Amino acid sequence: RMIRPTHFLNPVKMHFHFYGRCIHPHWFHFPMDLLWTNFSEFLRELNKIHSATLKAFVLLPNHFHGVVDVKFEFKDQWAADLNNCLRSIKNS
Repeated sequence: RMIRPTHFLNPVKMHFHFYGRCIHPHWFHFPMDLLWTNFSEFLRELNKIHSATLKAFVLLPNHFHGVVDVKFEFKDQWAADLNNCLRSIKNS
């Protein structure tokens, strides 16, 4: 899903809420601990690439939510990279 700004207090970095969900009871076909490990590592790398800071992340069987501080000019690429990760997980 597209990330959305939650406030504009810092014009350089902003909080963005990101999420994804599925109507099926179990979106991912991996054990939750393995998914958590892989997703966490991916988010660490993604945030390193885009100089972003993960503030919160929740992973459930059929959806996830997170809040990230990312520079406004990198938000679209950050979201595109997240979508690419989700596609690769789905196709695994």
